[in-house]
Amino acid sequence: MSFRKVKISDFCLVTDYVANGSFKSLKNNVEYLYGDGYAILVRLTDFTKNWNNNYRYVSKKSYDFLKHSKLHPGDLIMSNVGEPGRVFLLPDLGKPMTLGPNSILIRPDKTKASPFYMRYYFESQFGQNQILQITSGAAQKKFNKTSFRSLLINLPSLPIQKKIVAKFDSIFAEIDKATAAVETKVVELKLLKNSILKQAFNG
Repeated sequence: MSFRKVKISDFCLVTDYVANGSFKSLKNNVEYLYGDGYAILVRLTDFTKNWNNNYRYVSKKSYDFLKHSKLHPGDLIMSNVGEPGRVFLLPDLGKPMTLGPNSILIRPDKTKASPFYMRYYFESQFGQNQILQITSGAAQKKFNKTSFRSLLINLPSLPIQKKIVAKFDSIFAEIDKATAAVETKVVELKLLKNSILKQAFNG
């Protein structure tokens, strides 16, 4: 299988929340809303909590101000502060979406790279090691988008990327199926144990 190393900036848009202006201009033009709003401010915690609808929102005015970090379903998002390298694909949340602080948007040219391939790549130990090499900080680990753009990643041709993704999807679907079966069996065994104990102590 032929892999070539390609700089991320050569085939990806990489941007973040602070690409929209200075901290002062962001503070003056962006107001977080609770409960509802025009657009969802996507954060890492929304992904880790399985998109539980406990979102932060922004107004239409704030959304328009954040024009450099508007999001689309299927975009690849990576945390770059706190948990550097944590990566996920954005689902369709039914409203306009914009990127919150402490993450970067990675949007590949889809004629050159699959976001699904890139997610698997950065979930791998190889990809995580690359992120580790550009991460700094003791109290709060982080990396910047400029360092990320300069990374060279293994990028086979698009057809091969799609084959790799299909293979991983198939393998992980089987793993998820097996995990669910084991979890069901554990619940059944706990119920059986409780039933035996109940019968024993009820005489």
